[in-house]
Amino acid sequence: MATELKASIKGLDKLAKKLARLKRPVTRSEADSIGQSAVATMKEMISKGLSPISGPDIRQRFAPYKWASAKKSERSGKYPWSKMKQYPGKKVTPVNLKLSGGQLDDLAYEVKELAGGGTGVEIGYDDEQAIKQESGHREGVNGQASRPTIPVPKNGERFATKVEQAYLRILNAAIKKIIDS
Repeated sequence: MATELKASIKGLDKLAKKLARLKRPVTRSEADSIGQSAVATMKEMISKGLSPISGPDIRQRFAPYKWASAKKSERSGKYPWSKMKQYPGKKVTPVNLKLSGGQLDDLAYEVKELAGGGTGVEIGYDDEQAIKQESGHREGVNGQASRPTIPVPKNGERFATKVEQAYLRILNAAIKKIIDS
């Protein structure tokens, strides 16, 4: 995964402490399930025009295209109308960051062994084109609104509640399984 476009799943202090008290780290299988669930939820949200992250200056629904409210004569040749012949599935709403589908296809996770033991999950893009697209969506290039998909914790960003719920269910099930056994 590219260093500048990754997000480790954070906000798990409470569950991590429970697992530590139980003397058991997250297993590779649980981490794999967390990654699958988080990425699937992120893709589902993005396809509906919803941001998979929350934080300061992050809108729940992606901002409309720059020319969406312009008169038909003013938006001729402007994005996304300029791409609709080449990509017939492209719509004006929702703003779902899908043109060819390449960037969303490249959104992936990687299971990693942690230095202190246990396993973690890293979510991001490894394809150079997808990294550039994410950077453009984060910065809001060409006068477009910012629409990032990977949280940057130092900016006060985190995964949206729906993404967090997807992986917290898996961790809670793991804790329950340990307690019940």
